[in-house]
Amino acid sequence: MIGHLTLKTNEPPHVASFYEQLPGQTGAKRKIKSDCRAARGVRPTQTSLGVIKPYDDNAATAGNAAMISLVVDSHAKVHAPSV
Repeated sequence: MIGHLTLKTNEPPHVASFYEQLPGQTGAKRKIKSDCRAARGVRPTQTSLGVIKPYDDNAATAGNAAMISLVVDSHAKVHAPSV
């Protein structure tokens, strides 16, 4: 299951304003909002969406862009050998 999707942008406040329209349509609530990031989600057990300026302060580009997190229920499963 996907934990969250993060879209990188050079202008988080501008892009986040577009996603401010989501609550009325999806029930998503603001989880984080600052000058460099914004995130919305319905609940912790469902996928959330973030819009974030790259952590290294470089431009948001194809090589410095999106992030997807996957949810697992234990550290052991993360480190287990694949089959």
